[in-house]
Amino acid sequence: MVIISSKKTYEIDLTRYLINTDSIIIQKNSEKKIAQQLAKDYMHVLEKDDDVVKYCEQPFKINYFFKDLIKEFIPDFYVKYKNEEEELIILNIGNKDASELSEIKKVLKENSVNFSILQHQDIDSNLLFNYKFLSNYYNKGRFINDMDIHTVFTIVDKFKKLTINQLLEEVGKTFERKAEILYVTWYLINSNLLNFNKEEKLSLNTIIWDKHE
Repeated sequence: MVIISSKKTYEIDLTRYLINTDSIIIQKNSEKKIAQQLAKDYMHVLEKDDDVVKYCEQPFKINYFFKDLIKEFIPDFYVKYKNEEEELIILNIGNKDASELSEIKKVLKENSVNFSILQHQDIDSNLLFNYKFLSNYYNKGRFINDMDIHTVFTIVDKFKKLTINQLLEEVGKTFERKAEILYVTWYLINSNLLNFNKEEKLSLNTIIWDKHE
């Protein structure tokens, strides 16, 4: 799925990174490679993280020496946060062994580049599932009936907190009507108009409430 985003940028200004190093070590990456699946998935996390201001895929190339060879490494993401901090997110280390990875870390540290190396188990699986699932309802407002939105909020306001299953039972008995309201509910959750416990995996038993409560 292609993510249309106001956070995502194609390239970044390398000035800040070149203050402490040489342009031979850090160079512009003009040819983006096809992202690994984990990187594609992680974009959903970056999109939904309120602390992330902007991010860039494969922002630049890092050249380093290893076993008398000049090699290049491309981090997966550059991320800037609301508190003005910046870091590189590294998800894909390929077939690099511990000694080669250590050399890459050394270059980053010597050049005052903040970074985090994450593996699949470091990323909250529920968070990732939720954001990937909800991305299917991004920008779907044109398919939503305003009266259905009003219906959902009327029921949520009545109960304050309730499960999605309970919401569907309140709406009507037919499968078709429940399916319509379920679609609206997922859309409202993705749009941050309905809240839920983001640490739990989304299901029909998920408890929801008004975002403004």
